[in-house]
Amino acid sequence: TNLISFLASSTELMNYEILENSVSLSFNNKILSLDNNKISEEVKYSIALSIRDTYNIDQTIFYVDDHLIDAFNINP
Repeated sequence: TNLISFLASSTELMNYEILENSVSLSFNNKILSLDNNKISEEVKYSIALSIRDTYNIDQTIFYVDDHLIDAFNINP
């Protein structure tokens, strides 16, 4: 529920791929913050922690419109 407060309602996960120790997520550009055109740290952290807890994955790779935006590492 905390994640929803950081996302625009029009944010969509367009595609994903689960790899051995990482997951690749592709979003539309509505995930980007309006002020600096990046994904906020709160959003990256919330998504990465949720995925790590569910799939035991250490790295979450974020794409927007098929362009690499960031790779976020969370070590247990």
